[in-house]
Amino acid sequence: ATEKAARDFEADLAAVKKSDTAYTAITLEIPHDVVLAWQAFAKKDTAEALRRMRSAADRQDAAGDKGPGTPPREMLADMLIELKRPQEALAEYETVLKYNPNRFNAIYGAAQAAELAQQQAKANGYYAQLVKLCGPETHSLRPELATARAKTLMARK
Repeated sequence: ATEKAARDFEADLAAVKKSDTAYTAITLEIPHDVVLAWQAFAKKDTAEALRRMRSAADRQDAAGDKGPGTPPREMLADMLIELKRPQEALAEYETVLKYNPNRFNAIYGAAQAAELAQQQAKANGYYAQLVKLCGPETHSLRPELATARAKTLMARK
C-alpha cells in the first residue's frame, strides 16, 4: 500500500510540476517526504524513515505551518514509540505541543512516552491535561480518554 501511495503521489507531483501552477509543487514536498518516510518504515529501513520524517517535521516547523492533518513531528514521535525509544518520542511530542498545544493525540502520546520512559509524574500531568481538555461532560468512547481518566484517578489516590 505504501508503494502504491508513493507512486501515486509522485505521479501527482510530476503533473503539478508540468502544469501552469508548478509553483505550488513546493507545498507538496513535506507530504511527499512523509509518504516516503512511511514507505521506508514499512520496509524496516528505520534510519531512512526517521531521516525523512525528521526532515519533513523540521521544514514544517520552520515554515510555522500548522496545516491540516497529523503534523510530521507527531508522526516522528509515533515512529519512535514503535521503535521503543520513548525518551526521544517524548521530546518530539513535547515539540508538537509547543506548536499545537491542544492536540489530543500529541498529549496522549506524550503521556504514554513519559510513562514508558519511567517519568510517571510527567505522564500523570499529561493524562490530567487530556482529561481537562476534554472536560467532564465529554461522553467520548475513545479508549485513550478512558485510559487518561483512569490514570488521573489513580494518581490522585
